[in-house]
Amino acid sequence: MNPLAVQKGLQIASGAGKRAKELANSGAGQKVILGAGVLTALYLINRWMVQGKIKQNVLEAQNRYGTKSKSSHAISLASRFHTSMHKLAAWLWDGTDEKAIYEAAYDMVRQGVPFSAVATEYKKLYNRILLKDLTNELDDREIKKFHAILQSPQNQTS
Repeated sequence: MNPLAVQKGLQIASGAGKRAKELANSGAGQKVILGAGVLTALYLINRWMVQGKIKQNVLEAQNRYGTKSKSSHAISLASRFHTSMHKLAAWLWDGTDEKAIYEAAYDMVRQGVPFSAVATEYKKLYNRILLKDLTNELDDREIKKFHAILQSPQNQTS
């Protein structure tokens, strides 16, 4: 390796490091860092509050309808679908958990809970349309697999 190129690279890196330090120590840099921290904190607090409300809704449904009722299962499944599609760090990477969506669909079939009941509870809990969210989060192959689960023979008999 060329020693002059290495020396020049070190000088460039050193200069960049100094500029980054200057920005961090300047008023503008500190405001950017503070603003990012505040926004992150607000986002996390909001998610914590939303998750608490979801758990409260599920517990209220279980108390109202019983833990074995289809209404209670529909609310629990709606919560599971939402959580599968709206992960805490979804804004950093794809937060959709397809496996969890399929597991919730299988449970919906096993418990004999109609998709329409889950969709209704999803709308009540989140003011969102379940089918639209699923279509936005899953690709064509995944949507076909989801529909195949719902159309399984076990679902036809319940």
